[in-house]
Amino acid sequence: MSKPIDLWDAVKEIHNTVKDSVNNSLKEKLYTISAEILDIKQKNYGSFNYKYKYIDVTGINDEGRIQLIVPVDLTVGLKERHIYEFTGYFEVASNLSYGFYQFRVTQVNYIGLSNSILAKQSALNEIVEKGLLKKRKNDFLSFKGMEQCRVAIVSSSRSKAVDDVNILLNDRRGIQTHLIHVNLYDEKSIADGLRSAENGNFDVVLLVRGGGSEREFEVFNSKTVIEQISQMKTPVIVGLGHTSNQTIIDTVADRSETTPTSAAKFLLDVLGDAPKYNYSNQAYKNYNNRKQQQAKGGCLSLLFGMLLIILVVYLGKAF
Repeated sequence: MSKPIDLWDAVKEIHNTVKDSVNNSLKEKLYTISAEILDIKQKNYGSFNYKYKYIDVTGINDEGRIQLIVPVDLTVGLKERHIYEFTGYFEVASNLSYGFYQFRVTQVNYIGLSNSILAKQSALNEIVEKGLLKKRKNDFLSFKGMEQCRVAIVSSSRSKAVDDVNILLNDRRGIQTHLIHVNLYDEKSIADGLRSAENGNFDVVLLVRGGGSEREFEVFNSKTVIEQISQMKTPVIVGLGHTSNQTIIDTVADRSETTPTSAAKFLLDVLGDAPKYNYSNQAYKNYNNRKQQQAKGGCLSLLFGMLLIILVVYLGKAF
């Protein structure tokens, strides 16, 4: 019986055996595959004479995922979310963390837009026709100097963006935040969360999530979410992902910021510093009046005491 070894060490040993055995024969068979680019690694790899980039792709029906090795000169003009024909050969991957196989490219031909981009364009055309982009934008002037502000944060309770937003907003006295948990990958869940915020007597809604791939943001291009935002009377501020993550609801919402943090900062800026007192508050007026009366009473008592002392001293001298 052979000596036991770690499972992953055994897998890597078999992987290297297969790679040494079949890579030469795999090179003899060329394929032309149709694939949609998901991600282009910007870093170049390889020697001075042969540099290349790693590109992650999926099948045009969103099936499977594999890594391509593409010479740098062939990557010029390539775009994510577009479909291309890649000619080349398969090989056993040098690093298992990238999958068992990878595809080394020798030629690239452009095919067209991905299905997701076509769907986004179709959705945008439809909402323009329905007038959903004509929502009256809130200018947030009424928020200036607001003492109390109730904020609904629509996001996932597992999103780090929620913590980032709360850390900023909790520094300003008078802001009350309430998380409405939603599934950020489900358009119905997001729409329901927005609807709950609309019915919750909040002053403003923050729809936020952290960064991710373009595919993860497609839910924010859905008609279900767009229509819900367009119907809302409560102003909506969105802060989704990073600067590059642009969605249709960025256009529909009352305010669009590039990140969750910048969305929170925008709200803080329009609110400004919290006033020390609210002089329109009757309770404060009553309290202030009592303090003034107490102060007057104290002065009169002090004056009366001083007169009494003077009188006693005078009478003592007289007798």
